[in-house]
Amino acid sequence: MSTASWHASDEMLRSYARGETGVAVMASVEAHLMRCPVCRARLVPEVDAPLEKAWTRVADAVQAPRAPFVVRLMRMCGLSESDGALLGASRSLNGAWLLATMAVVVFAAVAAIPSETQGQALYLLVAPLVPVAGVVAAFAAGDPLACLTSTTPYSKARLALLRTAAVVITSVPLSIAIGVAIPGIAWLAFAWLVPALALTLLTLVGMTWWRPEPVGIAVSVGWIAVIATARADHDIAGAVGFEQQIVYLAVAAIAAVALALRLGAAHTPGGYA
Repeated sequence: MSTASWHASDEMLRSYARGETGVAVMASVEAHLMRCPVCRARLVPEVDAPLEKAWTRVADAVQAPRAPFVVRLMRMCGLSESDGALLGASRSLNGAWLLATMAVVVFAAVAAIPSETQGQALYLLVAPLVPVAGVVAAFAAGDPLACLTSTTPYSKARLALLRTAAVVITSVPLSIAIGVAIPGIAWLAFAWLVPALALTLLTLVGMTWWRPEPVGIAVSVGWIAVIATARADHDIAGAVGFEQQIVYLAVAAIAAVALALRLGAAHTPGGYA
C-alpha cells in the first residue's frame, strides 16, 4: 500500500508517541512518517516536546563541556550556570594545576621524614603559598577569558571572588589532608591557614593596582623571609605561634577592608579598572 493512499490512524500515532507499539509497528510508522508530512503534522500534538526543543537539548548536551569537579560542587551549592561557565575556563581549576599543587605539597610534606625541622619549614613555606599561586594563576596574563571579561558588563568583582573561592576550595583541603597524613607535620597542618588567608587577601588587594605575577612574587618573597627568619632562630613553629597568628589576623582584616574599598571603587584584581 503506498504512502499516498494510506495514513496512520490516530490511535496508532498516540501509541507510537507513548512508545507502546511493538518494534515492527514502530519501524513501520517511522518509515511512513519520513515520507508523509500529513502524519508528521498529526503527530505533533501527541508529542510532549516539539522536535525543535528536543534537538536543542541534544545540541546543548553535545556541545557543553564537562565542568571541573569544583565547579560542579559549587553548582550544587547554588552557583549559577553562567558563573560556572566562567569558572570552568579558569586555568587554576584544570587538571594540570591540581596535579602541580599536589606534587608541590607532597614534596614539602615528604621532606619531613628525614628531618622533622627541615620538613616543617618546607611545609610551612609551601602550604600558605599554594592558594596565592592559585589566585595568581586565575588572573595571570594567560587567562583565556581576560579579553572577554574586561570588555563585558559582567561584574569583575564577582568573578574575582568566585575564582578565589574556587581556588581555596581546591587547594586548602588538599594541603591539609597531605599535612595530616605525613608524620612530623602534626598541628602545623592547620597552623598555616591564617597566614594563608592574610597572604591571599594581600595578593588580591595588590592585584587591584598591579599585574598578578609581580604581586604574587612580592607576597611569596615576604613569606619566604618570615620562614627564613624563623629557621635562622631555630624556631619554625614560632612563625605560626599564637602571637604571630594575631598579627596575621590583623593583616587579613586590614587587607579585607582595603579589598572591599577597592572593589567598591570599581577596581578589581587582575589589573582591571
